[in-house]
Amino acid sequence: SWKVFGTSQNVPRRSDDDSCFRSILKWLNECRDNHLCCNSSEPPLFLPSRLIEIGSVNSNIKLIEVPKEGGLEYLSLPHCWGRKQIIRTTHANLAGHKRNIPWDALSKTFQDSVSTTRPLGYKYIWIDPLCIIQDDKTDWENESAKLAGIYDNSVLTLSANTAENGDGGCFTDRYQLEKDNTRYEVESIELNMKT
Repeated sequence: SWKVFGTSQNVPRRSDDDSCFRSILKWLNECRDNHLCCNSSEPPLFLPSRLIEIGSVNSNIKLIEVPKEGGLEYLSLPHCWGRKQIIRTTHANLAGHKRNIPWDALSKTFQDSVSTTRPLGYKYIWIDPLCIIQDDKTDWENESAKLAGIYDNSVLTLSANTAENGDGGCFTDRYQLEKDNTRYEVESIELNMKT
């Protein structure tokens, strides 16, 4: 018998399926309930200077300055910029980004990250080209020096692993194998076995 593999669960074909969000929420709650470091009352040492406030579905997406006292829980998104130009915050559009960042101006990857953050119940996300003023050397140096802390202090770090640029998005179809009319869905397998 192959008890090492355990019982299979139904794996959704796409990673943006509602059941995936339910699993993430369950894991986040388990983490906060069972890990002392995840529910610490200690204020984070490194906070970003700015976050993207996404609010609810009908809210404006906008750039905000993070209050010195912190207290804002946020998600973060590392991603591949790629060769295609993506939206960035510069001195020329900083004031406009603080009022509104149009949905259509966001890359597919940024839209997917917002669409992930909202159903998880969070109002803020950190995305580097939007939260760091890209044509301000001092701001870039200050914020990039805090990158490890920014990711470390985010509630959850999203990932767009398969995207070569902003058009790739965060969600993909999972690879499927078909054999003898049986469908197997595989995203990744890792086995660590002692011999």
